[in-house]
Amino acid sequence: MDHQAFAQLLGNYGEFLGSIAVVITLAYLALQVRHARQATVDQNKLSRAQAMREQMIACIQDGQLRMNLIDAFGVADYYTALAADRGCTVEQASQVDWSNAYWFWVYWSQWATTHDEKSLDEVQHVLRNFCSYPTMRRSWEHSPWTKPVLEPEFVRFVEAVLPDFAEDARREA
Repeated sequence: MDHQAFAQLLGNYGEFLGSIAVVITLAYLALQVRHARQATVDQNKLSRAQAMREQMIACIQDGQLRMNLIDAFGVADYYTALAADRGCTVEQASQVDWSNAYWFWVYWSQWATTHDEKSLDEVQHVLRNFCSYPTMRRSWEHSPWTKPVLEPEFVRFVEAVLPDFAEDARREA
């Protein structure tokens, strides 16, 4: 084989290896774009959850704001019934209900951005424990700030984690 043929052969191998490198680089970039997109979606969910939690904290701390929103959203009947059942004032009942709903939003944000089994196990564990309290169960089942406004997929997740709880709540209603 002469020098020119050998150079041509090396050139062909170089082009072949170069094309493989381009394909690998493009695949890597596609993965990076996908991960960046997922990170953006996760950050968006976390930002929305943070805004909701801040609003809930403000309402938990400010009774007048909470009562104004209860009237504005037309859910006063729910809080009147809750207060009667608990033997407390509407303000007290609403403060507890908003506090309970706050925790569902905290764990929604963890669930919505969690991609590993250990974190999901933690969410399930906490939800099972929180929902063992009747007031937390009632908030999950009936509060206007939990199931009606949380992501439907998260609602299904919670219901699957707490099948006995969901059945007990239906019997209590």
